[in-house]
Amino acid sequence: MDSLNKQAKYRAVVQLRVDYDTQQDIMKRFGASDRSTLIMFKGQKEVGRVSFVTDEKEIRALIDKGL
Repeated sequence: MDSLNKQAKYRAVVQLRVDYDTQQDIMKRFGASDRSTLIMFKGQKEVGRVSFVTDEKEIRALIDKGL
C-alpha cells in the first residue's frame, strides 16, 4: 500500500489502520475476523475486502473499486 500512496491516482485514498491485538472492538464492528484484512469503502458503502493479500495488483484492483 505504501508504494501506491506515492502514485497521484491513490493520494486521496484515506487509510485507517486497526491493531488486531488491541482494537478488537473495531475489528468486530467491521466484521473483520482475520488479521491483515483490507476493506475498501466508497463513501459509506463497502465495495470489497480481502485478507492476507500482499500482491500489489490485487490490492490496486480492490482500491480502484472505491475510486
